[in-house]
Amino acid sequence: MVGFGDDAAAFDGVGVVCFVAAHAGCRESVSELDAARAQAWGLVNHVVEPEELLPTCRALARDMASCVPEVLRGYKRLIDVGYGMSLSEALAFERRAGIESARAASSAEISRRRDGVQRRGRDQRDSKRDG
Repeated sequence: MVGFGDDAAAFDGVGVVCFVAAHAGCRESVSELDAARAQAWGLVNHVVEPEELLPTCRALARDMASCVPEVLRGYKRLIDVGYGMSLSEALAFERRAGIESARAASSAEISRRRDGVQRRGRDQRDSKRDG
């Protein structure tokens, strides 16, 4: 459970509740938020049992580490900068960033990245099938 009750002062409780409401489309008042609801609202990506937490985190870290570092940094920048934008502003920002990224990459680099993305996709598919 994520609590917004007695411990809320440590997190500026009103701000947290407003943040949750604004970004999750919540139109109701909650004092506790269970994992299933947090996932349904898009506040968390994964909900796992406690014994699966560390293996899941390690798998996510391996997945992120397998990305092209420049691309991963670019995605993180898109999220960080675009988060405070309206949808139309964020889409325009994403488009500009994509064009800039494409201009900065050579044909050889794009080919290398494509091969890496395809290899990564095969590895992910195989690990899901074997897992």
